[in-house]
Amino acid sequence: MQTPRVGMRRRRLIIKQRAKTISALFYFRLLVLFALYFFPFTLAADLFGRISFGGPEFQLFGITVNVTRELLLLGTLVLESPIFLGVCDYMLALDRETPKPLVSVFSWYSEGPRVKEGLRYSLFNIVLHVILFPLQRLPMLWAAGHMEEYSNAAAAVMEAARTGTEADMSVVDTVTRLSGQITACEGIVLLATVITMWFAPLPYLLAEDPGNGSFFRKVLASMTVMRGHLIEYCIFCVSFAGWYLLASLFGQYMCVLFYPYIHIAQAIFLNRLILARRRMDAPPPETPDEGKPENPENQ
Repeated sequence: MQTPRVGMRRRRLIIKQRAKTISALFYFRLLVLFALYFFPFTLAADLFGRISFGGPEFQLFGITVNVTRELLLLGTLVLESPIFLGVCDYMLALDRETPKPLVSVFSWYSEGPRVKEGLRYSLFNIVLHVILFPLQRLPMLWAAGHMEEYSNAAAAVMEAARTGTEADMSVVDTVTRLSGQITACEGIVLLATVITMWFAPLPYLLAEDPGNGSFFRKVLASMTVMRGHLIEYCIFCVSFAGWYLLASLFGQYMCVLFYPYIHIAQAIFLNRLILARRRMDAPPPETPDEGKPENPENQ
């Protein structure tokens, strides 16, 4: 049982070493690339989450859902998907030692086959978002709706501890109850994230041959690539938790400084899985006698 774990650890080290090499050589290009991709869409999603919208609302499991806000968030997926495919295409080319110019990422908004693939990927992301809405979005809405109550109760408990007075037990119960429920919400969102990891290779498969072939077959191919490697990929992603913790110290939007190394490492990992699956599915090489016509003199 020890050998597979050692193998996975060794593989992670090799991938991360290559990621360090590539990110060192192309750091500023990757930094510009991720800044162009990260800032506009993260800022838009952040603003949509903070602004109070009018328009129709409905209740789902006791949680208020604003239709205008959710439609705007879906709109950002439509705009974001093409450039995300361009980012994946660029990183894939770096790992396969066929680097492309930085401006190539914007061709996914202009070239016919790439625009088609971007639209198909946008539709896929919307469908996936709607399917996972109860697991991914609703817990976030619930936590956001109760965060002010939790913050006020926690501040009251901290103030009582600071002054040495006895805290109101109802306030303590509120902190305990909400902290447990918020943690449960985070766990549900994490489950949804793990589900989406089945489709982590998909943008790289789309970037290889844009606009051609069945999109559904590529979705199935993505799941086939991840079969037997989902837990390993989750562990690989979690291994960057220290970098995200360090990035959080600089603020939300400073995370982009660490993206070149983290995301090129994830791209290398997925590229290795794709190539390994193709080697497994490739037909065995023909023997020298196969495929040769029979000698008429021996008939």
